[in-house]
Amino acid sequence: MYRYSSAWAIDWPAFEQVLRRCAARERVSLPLYDFATHARVAGESVCESASLVVVEGLWLFRQPAIRDLLTFKIFIRAPQGLCVERRVARDTRERGRTHEEVMTQWKHFTLPMFERFVAPQERWADVILEAPVSASEVSQLKNRIAENLCAFGI
Repeated sequence: MYRYSSAWAIDWPAFEQVLRRCAARERVSLPLYDFATHARVAGESVCESASLVVVEGLWLFRQPAIRDLLTFKIFIRAPQGLCVERRVARDTRERGRTHEEVMTQWKHFTLPMFERFVAPQERWADVILEAPVSASEVSQLKNRIAENLCAFGI
């Protein structure tokens, strides 16, 4: 039986180092990942430093050390129907899976793991948005981020 653990899939110490280097405005190297094979691939992506770094991911708020490095945390809550629709479209188009494979994965792995690990993270968010996010909400969020940047002297 296959058991999934985010500890196996994510190199948390390396990810924390990347965030720390970003915070120090240093150049960072990121490993490359192939979603079709669920594995890292040869090579890396180099990112230059920036005053604003946007980090996206499903597990970001679970690790206290990672959470502490994030200045402004946004959680986007989406209806289950929208999530399934988007996942089927992406996985059949980009990852070569059949509709049946996607739905089996959704039922047996994705939804249970979402409910257990992802959804509870919204308690640590500074802002919770409902998907689909409107242009007005994006504009308000942009203004709030700009205010935070100014507060940090950036």
